[in-house]
Amino acid sequence: SLLVEKDAKESIDLYDRDWLCFSFKTLLSTMEDIYAASSRGYLLLLCLDNIESFVEKQGSEGALFIIRNFISRLKEAFATHEVYMYNRSTIGVLFPRAGHAEIIDRCERIYNLSKEPFLDSGKEDFLKLTYLPYGYPRGYANPIDFFSHVEEHYSNRALTRGRDYIYFHNHSISCPAHIYNCNLQIGRAHV
Repeated sequence: SLLVEKDAKESIDLYDRDWLCFSFKTLLSTMEDIYAASSRGYLLLLCLDNIESFVEKQGSEGALFIIRNFISRLKEAFATHEVYMYNRSTIGVLFPRAGHAEIIDRCERIYNLSKEPFLDSGKEDFLKLTYLPYGYPRGYANPIDFFSHVEEHYSNRALTRGRDYIYFHNHSISCPAHIYNCNLQIGRAHV
């Protein structure tokens, strides 16, 4: 499976020294603890959709600076260290005990963080993100089943990347991360 391959390829390090956050291996271990405790919450994947353009314009060191800066902003804004490198273009953030409405509010806050300039160049250097929230445990017996579902949704080619949209795993709801009344839109979608 993709998860086993990803885990096998990952370094034994539990901390990613480039991104200055925890590794996928640590995320998997943390999710095992969460499942053992029967906890609920959300894993929010933040796809860095325009990171390649930063590499082209700023070089790999400039892009790394932007990623580190963004991760630092996330940690500070949510008073958490639960930030993980999911893969080389995606950050994962755990929000224990968060519900559906809370995760939408957090997406809006992250959207605002991503639109603050990262460089002093005076140019637009904003991140374009795709927000993929996954509630846990959501009927998955263990973290392996959970991440298999996450990988399936994450790899879905129908998701339009680079629009700052929130896509929930059931594909029935999506909305822009910057619209303050997204909760109202989603509420209407369930009626």
